[in-house]
Amino acid sequence: LSPCLSATAIRRMASRIIVKNLPNHATEQRLRDHFAAYGEVTDCRLKLTPDGRSRGFAFIGFRRGSEAEEAVKRLNRSFFDTARLSVEHAHAPGVSGAARPWSR
Repeated sequence: LSPCLSATAIRRMASRIIVKNLPNHATEQRLRDHFAAYGEVTDCRLKLTPDGRSRGFAFIGFRRGSEAEEAVKRLNRSFFDTARLSVEHAHAPGVSGAARPWSR
């Protein structure tokens, strides 16, 4: 991990997940409701383009890392409506070892 990240930031990232391959009609409230079965959702950020369309992914924060771990285990490769989700632990920006996008 990056030496410039505080211990608090590292713990916070351990309780955040990224949800990919969301359908275009997904909303933050529906995501909160869907993930609340696995723990207390502290925040939900659906990423949008500048013109307001969904980018197909969201970040979801849980109160505890164990809740995030349970959500990853249970919901990775599960379905949200007709879309098969990819659910992973979120990495802090600039962390080495994080997957790099193939394009720039």
